[in-house]
This record gives sequence, C-alpha cells and structure tokens, in this order.
Amino acid sequence: MTQVRKQDNRLDVRISEEDKELIETAARLKGQKMSVFIIENMRQVSNKIIETEKKISLTDPAWDKFVDLVTNPPEPTTSLVNAFGKLKA
Repeated sequence: MTQVRKQDNRLDVRISEEDKELIETAARLKGQKMSVFIIENMRQVSNKIIETEKKISLTDPAWDKFVDLVTNPPEPTTSLVNAFGKLKA
C-alpha cells in the first residue's frame, strides 16, 4: 500500500515550454498527474545521487593499504597516546 504524505510545501520552478511538454507527455504515458510524476521521479533521482555521493571509492592499491592498516595496525605514536589520555581524563 502506498503511503499518503501530507503535501503542504510548494516548490516553484521555471522551465522551458519544451521541457514542460516533455514532462507532460511522459506523465500522461505513465497515467500520472504531472505533479505526481515529477515528485516520484525527483525522489528517485535524489535518492540515487545521495546514495552515490555517500560511497567511498578506492583504487586497488589504496584498498590494499586500507586492508593492511586495519588488519595490521601500526603501534600508536606518543602523540596519539597522549591525546587518548586527555580524552579519558
């Protein structure tokens, strides 16, 4: 079942006549009102962008170095030990 969301916010945008006709045609072909079509598609695109931007990509050598550091961490430096001691106090 589709969740009904309260829609009391408004977003005004200016688009070309060509873009408006394109969106209207696509919405009509999907059997949707233009506003529903726009909201659903912008939500999908926005979620995909957010998901992509939150990922961290590493080259193979960088990945190998990361794995090595996680599995074989170096001994803590004096500065790190001192900083940790200050946090505990």
